Amino acid sequence: MLNTAECIHTEAAWNALCEIVEAIGDPSDLDGALHLIIRSLVQLTGSDRGFLLWLSKAGQLEIGAAVNFELEEWGESAPGYRLAQEALQRRQPLIADDLQPEDGSALDSPRSAICIPLTISGETSGVLYLDSREPGAFSQEELPLLRAFAGQAAIAIKNSHLHETLRQAERA
Repeated sequence: MLNTAECIHTEAAWNALCEIVEAIGDPSDLDGALHLIIRSLVQLTGSDRGFLLWLSKAGQLEIGAAVNFELEEWGESAPGYRLAQEALQRRQPLIADDLQPEDGSALDSPRSAICIPLTISGETSGVLYLDSREPGAFSQEELPLLRAFAGQAAIAIKNSHLHETLRQAERA
């Protein structure tokens, strides 16, 4: 039996997911859909920040949307870079429960993180990343919800690519 707080959280998650399904219906607004997905997840999970990475045509991870994360921060030394790379290679969700600050002093450094690959039809197109300054902020119980949101992001990316291919074919 769900308690009141769980019911409210579940309803908020379903409402957010419905809003996202509606947003990805417009393949010309990939940025809007990806930002909606990451904003919703940061809010629903109580994360401090999050970003959605997608694989460019060159095979590089690029930030597609971010909340409380500056695009200039992204790179091999960025928090979450190695975790995102590992989740992408394994094609499996990864939870890091007790991250240690790399310089030993940063109070704002993430202490826990979760990465969910964006996979559709066996093809991985990116990674969803969330982190928190609280150790142990993410659990296995959240994976089904996070996978649902990651799946919607994968669909949005694929739809956008198909839309662009169609537009190029029409021009030719």
